[in-house]
Amino acid sequence: MSTHLAALSVRTFGLLLILASVRGVAGQTVDIVNDGQSTAVIVVDPGAPAMAREAGKLLQRVIEQSSGAKLAILDGNPKARNEVTIRLRTEPGDRSLDKDGFVLAFPEANRIEIIGGSAHGTIFGAQDFLERYLGVRWLLPGDLGEYIPRHRTISIPRREIRQEPAFFSRQLSGRSFHGGREKNPLAMFLFRQRMHGRMRFHHNLLHLYPASQYAESHPEFYPIIDGKRYLPKNDRDYHWQPNLRAKGIVEEGVRNIDGFFDKHPDAESYSLGMNDSHAWDDSVMKAANATRNSVGRIDLSDYFFGWANRIADGVLAKHPDKWFGCLAYNELTDPPKKVGLNPRILPYVCIDRMFWADPEQRRLDQARTRAWMQVAPRLAWYDYIYGDEFYKAPRFYPHLMGEYIRFAHEQGVVAYYAEAYPTPKWTEGPKLYVFLRLLWDPYLDVDATLAEWYRLTVGERAAPYLSEYYEFWETFWTKRVPKTNWFRDSVKTAPYLHFGRAGYFEALRIGEEERLDALIENVVAHARTPEQKARAVFIRAGWGLVRTEMANYLAIKKLVEHGPPPGTRLTPVFSSDFESEESTGRPAAAGRDDWRSAGMPKGWGHWQRTGSHATFGWDRRTGKRSRGALTLDAGGSDGQPLCFLRSVAVDSNTLYRAACDVRTVDLDNAAAVGITVKWQDKTGKWTTRYTNVDRRLEKPTAGRWEHVVAYVRTPAIEKPRLVFMLLVDGAKKGRVWFDNVELSRLVPDQQAAD
Repeated sequence: MSTHLAALSVRTFGLLLILASVRGVAGQTVDIVNDGQSTAVIVVDPGAPAMAREAGKLLQRVIEQSSGAKLAILDGNPKARNEVTIRLRTEPGDRSLDKDGFVLAFPEANRIEIIGGSAHGTIFGAQDFLERYLGVRWLLPGDLGEYIPRHRTISIPRREIRQEPAFFSRQLSGRSFHGGREKNPLAMFLFRQRMHGRMRFHHNLLHLYPASQYAESHPEFYPIIDGKRYLPKNDRDYHWQPNLRAKGIVEEGVRNIDGFFDKHPDAESYSLGMNDSHAWDDSVMKAANATRNSVGRIDLSDYFFGWANRIADGVLAKHPDKWFGCLAYNELTDPPKKVGLNPRILPYVCIDRMFWADPEQRRLDQARTRAWMQVAPRLAWYDYIYGDEFYKAPRFYPHLMGEYIRFAHEQGVVAYYAEAYPTPKWTEGPKLYVFLRLLWDPYLDVDATLAEWYRLTVGERAAPYLSEYYEFWETFWTKRVPKTNWFRDSVKTAPYLHFGRAGYFEALRIGEEERLDALIENVVAHARTPEQKARAVFIRAGWGLVRTEMANYLAIKKLVEHGPPPGTRLTPVFSSDFESEESTGRPAAAGRDDWRSAGMPKGWGHWQRTGSHATFGWDRRTGKRSRGALTLDAGGSDGQPLCFLRSVAVDSNTLYRAACDVRTVDLDNAAAVGITVKWQDKTGKWTTRYTNVDRRLEKPTAGRWEHVVAYVRTPAIEKPRLVFMLLVDGAKKGRVWFDNVELSRLVPDQQAAD
């Protein structure tokens, strides 16, 4: 983070962002191409970083594609020449310029300078030059999305431009971005939208205190959980949090971080990010004076940031210009109440900001942000804008994004990170295009940006149909989905909406797929140029995937409401009544039903997160029709998800029926109980590409057996595996029994006859 951003007033910075400085004489221009002939050269300073040279090649390529004129690239500052020079520099005289910022300057009549605050600033300046003066846009990943207008003459107004980003660090994550931008068009697309992550803040305490270094010499650094010391299995084991009050833990942390900066003097920051676990030491999780925070977790912010302050103080004594990023979620969601924050600590507050579609959730997040700003000199936001790797309908809400990004900027949020996870199918159209531009300029006109994107992507005549298509999805997500049980249940268990459950499809209405079909076909029909037509066909292919998911959901919904068609047969895959099942452990003893003493029914397992302490059992005395049922006691789980599970091989692209009986006693009113179905590939690897299925009891009646039925269509992949999960979520107390669990294949009447 530059000293410029550290000191600059947020509102002053917003003004600088909107009113880029203008110098020069109005009306004066300089030609770099005249009637298809080059009148300029590109100059790169000797010893310039690779990214500055990349900027020169980008300018050369795009200007040639636009005009037919190829500008020469020269090294060094050429002596007197008649041509206009476009010089790329990365050493600004104004040291207050942010590293990602740039200046387009015109010091002489035939001299243009693109000056970056760093190599990133230089190439971002070159990209802005092409967008601003040639009308270039990078609309979609790859060559398909590159829009380069034709110009016989390119005239540049001699007016100085200075730009800097509103958020100094702007980063998205996703598996499809890996591999580097030179080889990955998705990564290059994000770079063209000026994405640049500059802060370390992710899960890192397992690396700061690695088990290989400290498990034997300092076991006290690791937590006591339920009275027993937890020692990590290896250096990759993240299912724990350090005991931050252990003797010597601060000194060792400071020593390790000093060592990191000694080896990497150019690194701007170090991550103090908590591990991805709820497994904190008993001394704080079970303290008599423990309180809950705004998301219902034990509030450990004073505990954590007291330690973080001491770490920062120690490191800054030797490395005074460094920063410390960290995650603020779950037990750290709210600001500390008793300790302040070292001004060099930057917390990333983690919440899915689609929560803002609900007015009460918007109010809560705004209040939380304001409370943080009373404690933290600077703040960062961590968002979950998940795309089509997880969601099966385009999760499109650019206007809501604009609202909360502007709020964040105006409150003093200076860095932004979001988990995006799109796939190369790119079914969400301009979503990330708009989002990253908002992170550069929160006052971007979203309507104008979208209108331009639609027009440039598919052409003037097709644009209204594409606009209506995405407007449908924006209304779907911001107006209809917040009224679903899926949304209301999700916001109770922050930080993000339950992307693994397809309950958002509850907001669909039968017949809407035909309307969307018509819109997309009109997009293709009205696209004119080959480039427009290719983009329209690409968008239609993505819609085809979405339509398949919609059709599957609506077919399943019909089955749930009306049952299978007459004559359909059910072919059993497995049936468990938990009376006659073979045990995988020792025989059950009288009065014992926990799995450690009685074993497990063959084929079944159970799961809960580290730090959750529910009790799972096989009750040999209780059942609906006969003796025997799976049972769990939610006490000690703190509302974490709990499940029994069984994985079975199933046929591809086939309908199945899953069913069970459920009985509850003393369960929390807000708890969810029922069936969840997830998917694995033929190797047993989990896959998120296909829709999970959830079927819940709406309002369980205590002490009474109730029947739950779910229908699923298996993925169209080779040898899929269905994971049948008996789920309890959001229960902090109470018992649940599951009995008569069945999975059957639906065989239509004609198929049965064959």
